[in-house]
Amino acid sequence: MTDYKQDRASNPQLVEKHPTFWFSDGSLVIAAKSKKRSDHIILFKVHKSVLAHHSPIFRDMFEISDISEKRGREENDLFRSVQQVYEGVPVLEVQDTAEDWAGLLRPMYGEVVASSSRRYNPDLELMLLGLMRLAKKYGMDKLIRLLISLVEAQWPRTLMEWDMYTAHTKKHPEAHLEPVAAIVLATEHGITSILPAAFYMLSQIGIYDDYDSNGPKTKELTARWGLLSQRETKELTARWDLLSQRDYRRLIFGKEALPERIEGSVATLFRCSSWACTGKAALLNSLRDQRDFLSILTSLKLTDIRCSECVETVQDPLRILRELTWDSLPVVFNFEDNISAFPEINDNLTDCDSRPIARPPSPGWANKHTHGLRHEK
Repeated sequence: MTDYKQDRASNPQLVEKHPTFWFSDGSLVIAAKSKKRSDHIILFKVHKSVLAHHSPIFRDMFEISDISEKRGREENDLFRSVQQVYEGVPVLEVQDTAEDWAGLLRPMYGEVVASSSRRYNPDLELMLLGLMRLAKKYGMDKLIRLLISLVEAQWPRTLMEWDMYTAHTKKHPEAHLEPVAAIVLATEHGITSILPAAFYMLSQIGIYDDYDSNGPKTKELTARWGLLSQRETKELTARWDLLSQRDYRRLIFGKEALPERIEGSVATLFRCSSWACTGKAALLNSLRDQRDFLSILTSLKLTDIRCSECVETVQDPLRILRELTWDSLPVVFNFEDNISAFPEINDNLTDCDSRPIARPPSPGWANKHTHGLRHEK
């Protein structure tokens, strides 16, 4: 074996020991290039036993290496890269970045992966992207499950959790999560539970509202798709450059489909014959002015509706419409392949004059949501 330190003495690359993961009793040195500087190599002196405990790939690698050494042979291709030593310890050069390796070693040595006192961390998913790819590469399934639980813990997965999140971000705008990195991470690792909230959140963000630019760069509007949000805020931003073409198409599909479906259901919700009834117009105007339909369906002021019959009968159907809107997000954004159609929301809404809708309800979930709302005169 050759001496890694001597080989690097004549090389212009800067070699540096990692300040945290350099253990004096380590049995393996991992050499990785820095993501920030390609001429900067970071060395990690770690324990083979720790790597083998978390990764079956490393465990097999070390076992094969030990067998080869005992037999006095060096023909093993899998471990042939370990032909150098640093201060008497074998060196393994990897193609992964030093930053990802530092992140991977933290949970392996019992450190906190993401130390933050904040309830919502908008940078968590971006930080985990490279780390989880590395964990997947080396078969660290237990670690991947741990990291997935961190992501799921901060993303709303139910309508109730979404309401808690929006209430929190109204008081703390800096806590707005970043949806694109979350979508990328969820797509790569099957975290489907966070996709409804992430896509819905992204649908409210203008295409020019870039996260790294801290707000919209321009007020231009793409007329065909209406991609720029009607309510531009610096708090709602996204890392648009990370979004794949496939997910961008899903986003466009959802932004087109969601308002059409909801507006069609509103027509069924308000069927009052009174010329003074403003319920339908008030709700439709609210829906057209903003993209946050879940918020509008909650904050609609019934005092704006002059029709007393509508005020009495519209509250429960609005709640149901809101719940079904949330439940429909996987279909609206076209990422749940096993569902073939958008739920028939209209079947679950009641006329403003309390008469049952003539069309029979859809089976199953429709009866569950409308229980107690429909009644005969």
